[in-house]
Amino acid sequence: MDARSYLENVANRASAEAAWTAMVRGAVAICLVGAGLLAVLSGFHPAATIIAAVLVVGGALLLREAMRLSRQRRREPLDFTFDPAPTGGLLAPAVALGVPAGVGLFFAIFGAVLWFADPAQALLVGGAGLGVAVALALVALPTLFIERQKWSVLRGVLASRPDQVEKLQDIRARFPSDAPFPFAAPTDEVTLP
Repeated sequence: MDARSYLENVANRASAEAAWTAMVRGAVAICLVGAGLLAVLSGFHPAATIIAAVLVVGGALLLREAMRLSRQRRREPLDFTFDPAPTGGLLAPAVALGVPAGVGLFFAIFGAVLWFADPAQALLVGGAGLGVAVALALVALPTLFIERQKWSVLRGVLASRPDQVEKLQDIRARFPSDAPFPFAAPTDEVTLP
């Protein structure tokens, strides 16, 4: 997500923040639903109940983070800094989808090896591991569309928050000549009035 202009950098940051918020919300839902399913499907087995409780606590912590992100985005929906938008880490689709692929592959191999000792246990462990991998992949889905959606995210914020248009116009009027990139580039897909 290299930016050719300041405006594209703002769009990249808005898209990354939207994807991160969607990922956290997805993780909350998966933790809470997974905890309930695990407890019910296991017949409230003590070990499964403990794991479900840990998932609920993790979901609660993630819910707190999701609420903090939502408050922050309502207060300041756009990040106007000059720092380049984050491009790696969990927001990179290769990383975000590589982790679930690795987890799924590990549990598939582990289940195959376990098959020789106890086929029923192998199916249980392999199925649980593949379920975790699918859950991680669902959380990672918003990263696939960061680059494609950056301009629509920025247009949506500017349409819903006219005060952000005024801030952006003020920045354009005072834009420093020694900035790391120009304010706008021919490839930008947002026009300011």
